[in-house]
Amino acid sequence: MEKDIYLRGIGYLPPYYYYDPKDQDKLLESIFKEGSILSRRKLGKQSNNGFGGVDYICLCDYELKDVFNEGRKRYNSYYQYICNSLSIAFKKGSIDVIKPTIIDNCTLSLDGYRRMKYLGEQLERYSDLPDEVQVKDEIPLDKMTGITFPTKTFINLYSIRRKTKRLELLKEEINRLNELIYKYGYDVKVYDVETLNEMTEDNIERLVLKRWQKTNKII
Repeated sequence: MEKDIYLRGIGYLPPYYYYDPKDQDKLLESIFKEGSILSRRKLGKQSNNGFGGVDYICLCDYELKDVFNEGRKRYNSYYQYICNSLSIAFKKGSIDVIKPTIIDNCTLSLDGYRRMKYLGEQLERYSDLPDEVQVKDEIPLDKMTGITFPTKTFINLYSIRRKTKRLELLKEEINRLNELIYKYGYDVKVYDVETLNEMTEDNIERLVLKRWQKTNKII
């Protein structure tokens, strides 16, 4: 997959969205059933403390994933919401996005969080994440171009030193995702979020071996 994409992370544990197979697979299926990613208001939720407010959906511009807010290393949408999470990808140009005004980091004080909530309720759009874009109301999944998977996070999720066991678990999870995609009739692939390589059997083995070699000395 090419880098000219927007990514919407899904998860239950903001702001870091660490991958939980059971919870995120369940959430992905609920989005597939709906056929769209919906704003909080359209989901029937009337409050939100983030820059998206209740009417906007925040996404990461993947091409800007190495751009950070001044004063805080790795503070952007990619590292907060995407790299450790299952995400839905949309090719640039397929959806209309709003590029918010970027302001100083708001997460360093209580007043900053209050400012974030206030700005999220305004008509003009703001963010302190320099790689963030926003979409109003909803994003139909017929614009979806793929699913990105946090391979490194998944591998680290299990305290398993045996390479073969890690490989087995990862293959099982990717197979479950592909079955879910097929069940709801979507024609998209699963990609590693770091490399954007398709998660084929050969690529899965290479990714596991590369990660395993960095952290383990025995099979």
